[in-house]
Amino acid sequence: MKFTVVIIVAALLSGACATSVPPTFPVKAPVATSPQKSTLLKPGVYAVLKDHQAWVTWVLDISAVQVGLGGDFEHWDPAKVVLLSRTKSPQGEQWSVTLPFSPRRVIFYKYYVNGMWKEDPHAPLTANDGFGGHEGKVVVAELLAQQDSALTTSTR
Repeated sequence: MKFTVVIIVAALLSGACATSVPPTFPVKAPVATSPQKSTLLKPGVYAVLKDHQAWVTWVLDISAVQVGLGGDFEHWDPAKVVLLSRTKSPQGEQWSVTLPFSPRRVIFYKYYVNGMWKEDPHAPLTANDGFGGHEGKVVVAELLAQQDSALTTSTR
């Protein structure tokens, strides 16, 4: 399973999986421009709906050697989902991963950066993690609705 996720993520980022995900994925993620004029995604969590499947993308800007994503969807094993470094950013590098979920799913997660758990400063919602900190919370249906609303508002 570990190997499959990395291969799928690499294929998604390269645009090789056009049958599973739109080639311009993620289409609703806001774009930021770094001082070097290269195109970056704004850090955060985004979702698009395709064929009754929600594709959720996490984007993090951080200087790191390795970044994983741990959550309730994989029993909090950050080795199962490894983020790939996309490009340089003002904060170091931009890391991202895209995973499929049910549109009705609620996801709890944290980043695992260089061997240490890290809260997501851009999480749409947070919840108590039971250890004195917080974990990110994504209500996929709400995230899809917010992004649809923002897209509709911005195109008027």
